[in-house]
Amino acid sequence: MLQLRGSIHTATFTAMNKSFLIVGIAALLPSLAGASSSTWTESTGGAVRLVTSGLPDEDGVLRGALEIRLQPGWKTYWKEPGGSGIPPQLEFASGADVEGYQVHFPPPVRVDDEYGSWAGYQQSVALPVEIKFSDPSSRSVEGSFFLGICESVCIPFEGQFAFDPAAEPENFEHRVKVEGAFAKLAPEPSEGFQAVSARLEGRELRIAVDVPSGLEAPQLFVAVEGVPANLPELHEQRAGRVEYIARLSRVPEPRPSSIYYTITGDGRAVSGYLALEE
Repeated sequence: MLQLRGSIHTATFTAMNKSFLIVGIAALLPSLAGASSSTWTESTGGAVRLVTSGLPDEDGVLRGALEIRLQPGWKTYWKEPGGSGIPPQLEFASGADVEGYQVHFPPPVRVDDEYGSWAGYQQSVALPVEIKFSDPSSRSVEGSFFLGICESVCIPFEGQFAFDPAAEPENFEHRVKVEGAFAKLAPEPSEGFQAVSARLEGRELRIAVDVPSGLEAPQLFVAVEGVPANLPELHEQRAGRVEYIARLSRVPEPRPSSIYYTITGDGRAVSGYLALEE
């Protein structure tokens, strides 16, 4: 389901465990949209643009990718970066006829630094995006992005984008970029490689995972709607099953109905949703 667009955060960000340095963020108005992908917005540590390919389909959905180019040594966040990170977000101008959007995330890695452990990407990454239009013939879409990037400190990176889906729908470079981003998404879970149960006990989220025999050092990443969750830690492991515990920043209200998760290990990964036990 495509999520309704939410309000973008301001550039001032306070985190529990990390010091965020506010730098000069290159977030000035972009030039008027004249291409099917936006120009690069640059900042200390990296650059961002929104790439689209083709036209909206019969359901009004346009495929694209939020391309995050990182300089060596810089990192960015996954869907749920823990209690102190900034996950990527988009906001579309009110006149853009955008009903909603969804950002997808390829498998992240565990990042351990002086501030703790969190989920993210240590190299440049393209996040697949689906944008749903109420009017598929809409032109000159404008909006903004907001995310965090880190080196020795973490900084908020905010900027604006503009594009026209009909300007270059057959652009080969853009199509390769977008198709490549979607191709890197993890497949759906399958029997023997999936989360099988998830339950809340106060602020603790306990997740049981089935993994293939011989899979070394499986890593679990979880996202709970509406509440930050720390990186799950291995609690117990026995033949074919691993139990993790993730600590939430607070008891979620209202109680979520499901979690999103990714399991990685030995170059393999799966991603999916799992209903929370009552």
